Amino acid sequence: MVRIYFCKIKNPLPNELWEYYHAFLPPIERQKNSKYLRWEDRHAHLIGKVLLRHGLTEFGINTKKLNTINYTSFGRPYLNAPIDFNISHSGEMVVCALSNENKIGIDIEKIDTTINVSDFDSIFSADEWQYLKNAYFNHRVFFKLWVRKESIVKAIGEGITMPLNQINILPESVVVKNKHWSLFEFLLDPDYCFCLTTVNKYCSIQNVPVNIYSPVKSMH
Repeated sequence: MVRIYFCKIKNPLPNELWEYYHAFLPPIERQKNSKYLRWEDRHAHLIGKVLLRHGLTEFGINTKKLNTINYTSFGRPYLNAPIDFNISHSGEMVVCALSNENKIGIDIEKIDTTINVSDFDSIFSADEWQYLKNAYFNHRVFFKLWVRKESIVKAIGEGITMPLNQINILPESVVVKNKHWSLFEFLLDPDYCFCLTTVNKYCSIQNVPVNIYSPVKSMH
């Protein structure tokens, strides 16, 4: 089972609601949140943890496990609990995927039509670059490939230990370091590209929208 919780941050949270959510952050995450200069970044970080806490409740895991959040030497977060999770944000969107069965990775990116796609040839394999050329360097196609690479790198959880251009993400099933990974794409919002990577091709996946502008039920 994989559940993907997502929301859109349209405006800053009211102060009372911000304080309400912020109080549930573990000390290490409060410290991290305070270092962000832009309100958008502070909100994205906070709401990612709100979605995580909400997900823990729905999976029947004590939310106090959030206090055990830690990071591997590669910077991948994990909990002292029988669950894997991954958080991503871009633009106004924040997503958090949780699974009690699979190693997972997620990535979401807002489609930016101002970038020069031809500047990114070094991260793609020859087949991927040809695929982009055939698509006339279409920005949606570029970000579709980008989130595929990012989600699988995050699922593996070992940072960039191999060049990105050696990870061929055109197939639906990708083999990296002798392990098969399955990639799933969803249209959570037309302005974004999103990809989930799991080790189980046949897992059940649920998309769960969350309204963060009213107190999330599981935060009580």
